[in-house]
Amino acid sequence: MREYYRTFIGIPVHQQVNQRIDRWLGSVAAEAAFRPGVAGNRHLTLAFLGETPVEQIAPIAEALRARFTEPDCCPEELLLSGFGVFPTRGVPRVIWVGIEEGRNWLERLSRVIRQVLGPFGFGPEKRAFFPHLTLGRPKAKSAEKILQLVETGKALQFGAWRPDSAIFYSSVREKGEVCYSTLATLPF
Repeated sequence: MREYYRTFIGIPVHQQVNQRIDRWLGSVAAEAAFRPGVAGNRHLTLAFLGETPVEQIAPIAEALRARFTEPDCCPEELLLSGFGVFPTRGVPRVIWVGIEEGRNWLERLSRVIRQVLGPFGFGPEKRAFFPHLTLGRPKAKSAEKILQLVETGKALQFGAWRPDSAIFYSSVREKGEVCYSTLATLPF
């Protein structure tokens, strides 16, 4: 019987940027009525693989490491700024921070990852890639407060950094919490 991990590729948020987000969340999360995600889990998702056979983990990681050394994958500075929600209409289910600088690089990197994953049996992404950092999930009946928070935070910036690697993560749900483990570090 085959063993699978639920996997994705992401870029972890820099520690100083994470600290700024934590300070801001501490001042607004309760009032805005949303549950922030765990600070240590914050990342920018580049590709969601889903159920991945364990025997493919090492070959995928090696293929990505090799591809990330090429000049078109050279990292650019990322700047987190502004807020939004998913879905864009109706009751918000996710609040996120956008990418002001480095968006094109993230989009290019996501396409590169999908190209690398193709020979391993992973098809193209069904949805358009939209680089963002998930902050949390609104509590019931908090839509108005969340939309006000998004409107007032349009110009808010959390800082910039130049990533040095992506992470091949596995995701496991334990006791209602999502826990991430590093399967491989993928330097740029």
